[in-house]
Amino acid sequence: MQHRLFSLYERIILNNPRLTLLFTAMLLAALAINIPSFKLDASADSLVLEGDTDLDYYRIINKRYGSDDFLIVTYTPEQDLLSDQSLAQIDALKNELSVLPTVASVVTILDIPLLQSPPVTLEGIANGEGIMTLRMAETDRELARKELSSSPLYRSLLTSIDTKTTAVQVNIVRDERYFELLHARDDLREQAKKGVLTEEQKNQLSQVEYDFREYSVAYNQQQSELVDRARQVIEKYRGDAKVFLGGVPMIAADMISFVKTDLVVFGSGIILFIIFIMAVIFRRPSWVVIPLITCLATVIFMMGLITWLDWRMTVISSNFVALLLIITLSITIHLIVRYRELLHSLPDDTQRQLVEKTVTYMAKPCFYTTLTTNVAFASLVVSGIRPVIDFGWMMVVGVTVALILSFILLPAVLLLMNKPQITASTDHEDQSNASTTMLFAKIAERFRGGVAVMAIMLAAISIWGITQLKVENRFIDYFKDTTEIYQGMSLIDEQLGGTIPLGIILDAEDEELIFMVDN
Repeated sequence: MQHRLFSLYERIILNNPRLTLLFTAMLLAALAINIPSFKLDASADSLVLEGDTDLDYYRIINKRYGSDDFLIVTYTPEQDLLSDQSLAQIDALKNELSVLPTVASVVTILDIPLLQSPPVTLEGIANGEGIMTLRMAETDRELARKELSSSPLYRSLLTSIDTKTTAVQVNIVRDERYFELLHARDDLREQAKKGVLTEEQKNQLSQVEYDFREYSVAYNQQQSELVDRARQVIEKYRGDAKVFLGGVPMIAADMISFVKTDLVVFGSGIILFIIFIMAVIFRRPSWVVIPLITCLATVIFMMGLITWLDWRMTVISSNFVALLLIITLSITIHLIVRYRELLHSLPDDTQRQLVEKTVTYMAKPCFYTTLTTNVAFASLVVSGIRPVIDFGWMMVVGVTVALILSFILLPAVLLLMNKPQITASTDHEDQSNASTTMLFAKIAERFRGGVAVMAIMLAAISIWGITQLKVENRFIDYFKDTTEIYQGMSLIDEQLGGTIPLGIILDAEDEELIFMVDN
C-alpha cells in the first residue's frame, strides 16, 4: 500500500514538477478570487453556545416587546457641566449627531423634563404645565443639579453622581428587514428542534439562514459606517471635554475592526518572523524564499476556501492565519533540514535522488505530526459554541492542506533547481548548526541528574500554575486599557449605569392571577 502511494506520488508530482507548480498556481489563483469577499462575524451567535436558551429567551422577549439599538456618547467637560458653554456644546453635539444616517433621535440632559426643579404636581404633569428643562432660561440650575444627582430616573444613568459627566443617547432607526429575517430564522429553528419541520420548511430554513447571513453583512457595514461617522463628529468636541463613544453597535463594529487588524498584524508579524528565522538558520536566499512561498500558498488556499464555503472569521478564529503559517513553516523546515543532511551525507546522489529520499524519509513523521495536531483541533468541534466549532474545522482542514502543499511545492521547486554545491562556507554553516544541537545533547548527557531535577521542578510549577487558572468573564478586560472601547465602556459601567440595559421579565403562569391583575 505504502509503495503504491509513493509510486502514484512519484508519477504525478516528482515526474512533472512544472505541471505540478502550474496546476497549483492555477488552483490558488481560482481560490484567491474569492478572498475580496471574505466576511467577518461579530454577532451574538459568534459568542454563545449553539441553541443557547438564554439567547433564545432574550430574542423571544425582544420580538414581543421590541428593542432599539442606540449609541452612548459620554461627555465630561473641563468646566461645569451645567454652564452655558457646556450646555451649548452638548446642544451642538446633538444637532450634528441627529443628521447622521439611520439616527432616529438624540436624547440629552437638555431635553429631559425636570420634575423637581421646582417640584411639579401630577396634575401639572398631566396638563403639561410647570415642566422645566435646561433649555429654559428661567430654570434653576442648582435645583436641576440636585435632581440630576439624586433622582432615580437620571442619577447614574443620564448623569454621574457628581454631575461632571453626562450621557447622550443616540437612538438608531430599527432595521425591520434584519429583525424580520432574524425572527423567521429563529421560529423555524425552534420548530426544527421539536422535529416538526416539513420538507418545504426545511428548505425555507436553509434559505432564511442564507438570507440572514448575507443581510447581516450589509447590516454590520451600515452600523460600522454610523459608528465611524459618530466618531468623526465627537472628535471635534475633544478639545474642551473628554468624550467617548459606547454602545452595543460600537462594540460589534470595533470587534470586526479588531479581527481585521489581528489578521493583518499577526500574519505580517509571522511572515517577518519566518524570513528572519530562515535567514539566520540557513543563510541562503533560496531557503528563505521556498518556505515563504509554501506558507503563503497555504494561507491563500485556506482564505479562498473559507470564503467560498462562507465560513465567517470571528474573534476566536482571528489567530487562524498566524497558527497556519507557523504549522506550515514547521513542516517545511523538517523537509529542508532532511534534504540538507542528505546533501552532505550523499554528495554523489543526483538532485532527483535526494528529493525522493527526503520525501520518503519525512512522509511518516510529518503525517503523524499532522495527525496528532488535527486530533487536538478536532476536539474543539464538540464544544457546542459555533465559532469554536468553525475554528476547529478550519484548523483541521488548514493543517491538512499545509501538509499536502508542503509535500507538493517544496519537492517540485527543488527538482527545478540545480543541486547546491557543497562549499567550505556551507559546510561550516551546517557544522555550526550541528554543533549547536550537539551542545544541548552533551549538556543533557553530562548533567542528566540536573536535567531531570529541573524537569520535575518545571512540571511542579506547571501543575501549580494550572490550579491558578481563572475563567475571564469580564468582557471589558478583553481589550487594552488604552483603547477607546475600554475607556468608554469603563466610564459608562462605573458612572452611567452600564452599556447594556437591565431588563426584568415577570412570567405569570397562573391565568387566574393574570385575570385578576387585568381587572
